[in-house]
Amino acid sequence: MVTNAGDPSHDKDPQCWFVTWQLLPWAPNMPIYDHGPHRDAWISTEWLIWYASDNWPKAGYDVEIEPWSPLVWSSARGTNAQFTIRAYTNRDTRRKALTPFEFDRMLIIFWNDYGHLELDWTKIPGIRDGIVESVSDAA
Repeated sequence: MVTNAGDPSHDKDPQCWFVTWQLLPWAPNMPIYDHGPHRDAWISTEWLIWYASDNWPKAGYDVEIEPWSPLVWSSARGTNAQFTIRAYTNRDTRRKALTPFEFDRMLIIFWNDYGHLELDWTKIPGIRDGIVESVSDAA
């Protein structure tokens, strides 16, 4: 569900890092517009939107979340919508910078406390080395 690919206009910005994802369909190889999103994809997206839009900005960090879509006629219906969490490291001096490591670390802590699904963080692709251990050490 999560990928590092996203809006190409932002991927070369040295002051920005981001993560982009799409919803998985309810059933494999079935269009999402016919059958709806997978339950886990829907509640994970809802949770990530809450996590990124409610927590970080209120704490003074320079974080945004936005829906995004490429040209709708460039691919099959229902496969275009993407969600992007974008964090800036020093765009606005009035806001705090957020590193990817700290974002991931707090994501694991918050998910373990408030998430809706059981996750084995050691098996999730893309989790940075040392994150799971740093959360375990802090517990």
